[in-house]
Amino acid sequence: MKTHARVIVIGGGAVGCSALYHLTQLGLTDVVLLERDELTAGSTWHAAGNCPNFSTSWNVIKLQRHSTRLYSTLAATVGYDINYHVTGSVRLAHTRDRVDEFRHVVSQAHAQGIEFEMLSPAEIVERHPFVDTTGILAGLYDPYDGDIDPAQLTQALAKGARDAGAKIYRGTRVTSIERLPSGEWRVHTDKGSIQAESVINAAGYRGGEVAAMVGEYLPIVTLSHQYLITEDIPALAERGEARLPLLRDPDVSYYMRQERQGLILGPYEWKATAHWLDRIPDEFANQLFDDDLGRLEKYIEAACERVPILGTAGVKKVINGPIPYAPDGNPLIGPAPGLPGFTTAVRSRSASRRRAEPAKSLPNGSRTGSPSGTCGHSIRGAISNSPMTSSCWPRRSRPTSTSTASATPPRNEPRVVRPRPHRLTCASLPRARSSAPVAAGNAPSASRRPAIQPSRKSLSVVRRGTRRSNVSARLLRNA
Repeated sequence: MKTHARVIVIGGGAVGCSALYHLTQLGLTDVVLLERDELTAGSTWHAAGNCPNFSTSWNVIKLQRHSTRLYSTLAATVGYDINYHVTGSVRLAHTRDRVDEFRHVVSQAHAQGIEFEMLSPAEIVERHPFVDTTGILAGLYDPYDGDIDPAQLTQALAKGARDAGAKIYRGTRVTSIERLPSGEWRVHTDKGSIQAESVINAAGYRGGEVAAMVGEYLPIVTLSHQYLITEDIPALAERGEARLPLLRDPDVSYYMRQERQGLILGPYEWKATAHWLDRIPDEFANQLFDDDLGRLEKYIEAACERVPILGTAGVKKVINGPIPYAPDGNPLIGPAPGLPGFTTAVRSRSASRRRAEPAKSLPNGSRTGSPSGTCGHSIRGAISNSPMTSSCWPRRSRPTSTSTASATPPRNEPRVVRPRPHRLTCASLPRARSSAPVAAGNAPSASRRPAIQPSRKSLSVVRRGTRRSNVSARLLRNA
């Protein structure tokens, strides 16, 4: 392993590899990435892979559009397929307030040259013929939305960075980080130590552990996100190569998209389940949580009413994996206050939404050792030089000592309230089942992602004491 580099990136997920790739594109090739397990072993490998441009934030729209532009040319640039599909997407508005929000976002997008469209209910059906628009006031169409294989994307970014001269060390666990009197950083690992002018913390849900090594606190907590992959649906198979646009319903809080000849349904729960409030398991990598479909009952029912063909197929896989969240759902990006040369690039929310953009908005301190200035979009005046993109960055006093941090980093204690146990109201829902750790390859595709062994029982959703059948026929049948 090298003993010195200009920049060290900690974390081998999509964000870490994107940071590495973007640094090499800026001409900085003496850069190193350290990954404790394998690339994509955290949240990346199990992500659904959706790629929106939509946001209510001007800067986030610009950053996410950078990502989708990058994906459209990345495979040809680096010579590695990323399985990227541009399908467009339709967002549904149930209320006047949501319609006003959509109009505001469309205006921002048009000012940036992005062709978002407002849709009437009839135009929604023209885009997505299987949607029941009862109760829908309007829709928003994003022509550049789509989906990607997150693991293949990460490998493509890693290949591009390696080809430009960057080094990637897998199976290399960071044990402590030391600030030297010279202002440089020394990162200690189980394979030796390496010194650099700058360090980028892109460790995903372990970002808090890395931050704690330098006395920093990150306001993140790990939540579990579940999504379902259905069996093939004849109505989709009849469409041949034509793909449906991705469907998003922010008022009910789910997304739905085509996956081969089936569908993926991914709800974002109002009562999300937090994990690891005390400490992350040391050996948790390439693993999933037990599925808990009871939490998704109302979302499955609503989605089947909105897109009836969803209720005609069984579900062959259930994915329930960890995703880090900040309180406002935004990524934590920028120089750590009081720690020159130490930069945070921990994305939150869906692992599929924000990949290239955190790396693109990293500060110049990541390549010059100075905390001033910003690179990528910021160099062209796209974003301001604020300490963090997220609004919830905490202000704490920083240690002035230059002594080495403990080999066992202090716990990154999240300021969260433990959620109350979620009591299920549906007696017929299958109980959560335990499973062995799921092993994943270095670059699993969406169709090969491991899944927890599901039950062979059919599910009939019970609501207010009335049994509703055929909400999802043969739900949870093995593929």
